[in-house]
Order: sequence, then structure tokens, then C-alpha cells
Amino acid sequence: MIGIKLLHLYRELSLIQKNELRLRSANKADKRYKILHKLLSLKIADLEDLTIELRKIIDSEWPNSSDNDQKFRRLSLFICEQFERVLIDDYLNENSVLKNSLIAKSIERKGNLLLIKHYYDKLYKEAESKNDIGLKIQGLLGKIRMNYASQKESELTEALKRNEELLDILNVDYQKRMVDYFYQCSNIYLEQNHLLAHKKEELHTDILNYVHVVEKPTHRASLYLSLAKLNYDSVDLTNFLQLAKLELNKSTISVSEFEDLTRKIRFLELRLNFFSGKSLEELLTLSENVVGNFENYSIINNNVLFYRILFLILNSDYDKLKDYLNEKTLFFQGEAKILKLFLHALLFEHTGETKKATKILNQIMYGENYLVTVFSRLLFIKILLSKEKSTLLQSSIESTQRIINKNRNNQLGQSGHQFVLDVFKRRVQNSRKPVEFKEPQLNVLHRYLLELKF
Repeated sequence: MIGIKLLHLYRELSLIQKNELRLRSANKADKRYKILHKLLSLKIADLEDLTIELRKIIDSEWPNSSDNDQKFRRLSLFICEQFERVLIDDYLNENSVLKNSLIAKSIERKGNLLLIKHYYDKLYKEAESKNDIGLKIQGLLGKIRMNYASQKESELTEALKRNEELLDILNVDYQKRMVDYFYQCSNIYLEQNHLLAHKKEELHTDILNYVHVVEKPTHRASLYLSLAKLNYDSVDLTNFLQLAKLELNKSTISVSEFEDLTRKIRFLELRLNFFSGKSLEELLTLSENVVGNFENYSIINNNVLFYRILFLILNSDYDKLKDYLNEKTLFFQGEAKILKLFLHALLFEHTGETKKATKILNQIMYGENYLVTVFSRLLFIKILLSKEKSTLLQSSIESTQRIINKNRNNQLGQSGHQFVLDVFKRRVQNSRKPVEFKEPQLNVLHRYLLELKF
């Protein structure tokens, strides 16, 4: 577990942060800092090399030691702490609101009322300018405590005024937290709807009622997104997505906040339309609209890009694919690498390079990402079926059936996965009997696997 934490923290460090750590550790007498400096001076091509190189350094420092495993654990914890510190320092340098909050808390015990009041004033003003409700509440509470501590009438009058302001903010904050609650419920329902199937109708009614209570258009937009997720398999899906867009366009929020909410709407629209069986032409248009606004988003969304590249592969648009699948891209780092590997496998299969595709699929079809796992297995079976004989075919079908059964509560695309596998089973059996079941709503990838029209 320690090694995993070390790898993930290392991945989060920028080149500037690594150089900062090297400077901090360069002249320290503590041997741990010397080891950290040596580690950061190495060129580590792969994240997993980090633990290997650390073990090499430890073995060279203590060549005859019998407890190097313990040293590795202790040094890993120490290095993790140094990584965390530089990440925190950078974040606080960029976030003066949170910095003032932490300073105010750190000096409260010493009782310097003038200094504490100064930092709570700064915290409140900056939180107000950045519309950070949580820290604004914290700033107000701090100011009220300082007013009350003086026991002067003028200060108590100010405390009363601040207390009324606090009530107004708490009402706004309550609405935001309720909106967040519904949003998280709908996320859970979308991924594992059996967990909330018993109260879906209740949630649906509560959200519809709450839409008329909240004051901010962004809150109403979020509520309509929640309704869209609760109705992902309903004709109401498109209507709720459209209502979310209309509410968002009424808002007067900052550009970054507007773009982030726009991103959520567009991605949800893209994902749910993919699983609901929209045509490839419609999905290409939708995905182009989303990735065309990447520069405005505050985070890199690997999932959006995954769908965009998927549709380009299915459309054989190789010119546009070159830029997206370039090795130097900022996307698909860390755990998201599995998405990129699947796309490469699909591209190889699509262009007839089945050996390359099979090699990649063998790496990724045993992972924890169900979307990648199930499609990798179905693609693998498609490749096996294209050969005259394969001893792996029957076992691959059986193991894929187990995977589908294990994830039966993940309803997005589930009926399509099972239908594709059932068709593959019939092909293996060379069955010519008429199909006794109705074709479900297949998405474009399902249709590609079955070599049907998009």
C-alpha cells in the first residue's frame, strides 16, 4: 500500500515541484534527504521504476543489512511526506483564501485577538470575492467570535449583523448541499441502479419539487442533470438534458464555473446517447462539440476523449486520430492508460492487425474497469471467431459470461453486452435456428462487433 501511495504521489508532481524538492534536500545532513535527492536525480521512465530505483539505492547504502524491507517502508513514508508538503505548499500559494483560513486556525489558541481578527477579515473578504461559501461561513463565524470576545456594544452590534448575514448564507449553502445530495444519488443510480431502485420514484418526485424551490439557475441545471441520470433509459432523457442547458444559459456565474457545468452536461449527453443507441453520425457531432471546448475546462477529461477517439476509429477517420493517439499527449496518464490501450487495440483490429490487437487485449481484459474489460473480451472473441479454429474460444466465452453476470447490476449497455455474447455463442455452435429473442438497443460499438450497420 505504501508503494502504491508513493507511485501516485510521484505522478502528481510537476517538473517544477520535483526540482523544488531537489533543492530542499540538496544540502540537508539527514541521510533520508540525501536518498531523496539521489532518487529525484534519476531519470525514471516508468512510474513502477520508482520503487525499483528506491530499493537499489537502499541496497547500495546498506549492502549488508538484513532489514532493508523495513527501511524501504520507512523511507517510502518519509518521501511521501515530502511529496505531500511540496504539493500543499504549491496549492496554498495559489489559494490565499485557504491559507488565511489555516493561519487563523493555527494562531487561535494563542489568543492574539487583533491578529486573529485580521486573518478572519482577510479570509471573509477573499472568500466573498471568490464565492467560496464554505470558507465564507468559516470567516463569518470567526469574525462573530472575535466580536463577541470583546464584549463591547459596538462589537456585539456588529456580531448581530454578521449573524443575520450568516443565516442568509446558510440558507444558500443548504440549497447547494441538497442539490449535491441529489446529484450523488443519481450518480450511484446510474452506475448501480439496484442500490436505489427502491426509492427511484421518490427521488424523482423530490427533485422535481425541489427544482421550484432553489433560486440559482446552476442549481436547477444540476437538478435536471440528476433527473436525466435517473431517466437514462427513458424517453425523458433528452428533455431533461435540454432543460439543464436552458437553466445554465440563464446563469451569470464565472466563465470557469459555467464551462465546468457545461462539460458535465455535454459528457453526460455524450455517454448516455452512446449507450442509448444513437447513430455514429450523431455521436461524432456530439463528441466534436465537447472536445472543441477542452481549453476552457479546469480538468482533463479522459472519458470524453475516449468516446471521441472511439467514434473516429469506427468512422475510419485516420487523419484526426493521429493527433489524439500521439504518445506525447497529456491525456490517458496513470490509471487512464487502460482506456488508451483499448483504443489502440480497437484501431489495430479495425485495420486488420489482429496480432497487435490481441497482444494488447491480453494485457487489459482482466482489469477492474468494467467498460474496458467487457468490450475487450467481446473484441477478443470477435478476433477468435475470424480464425478457422481456436482452442481459446469456448473458455473466452464462458469467462466473459461470468464477467457479465458478476456486473449484472451495472445496467448501462448490459443488455447489449449479453446480446452480442449470445450471438457469438450461436456462431460457435453454427446454429441456424431463428433467433428467439428481440434485439435490444445496441450502441455503435456493439453493432461494430456484430458487423452491423451503424
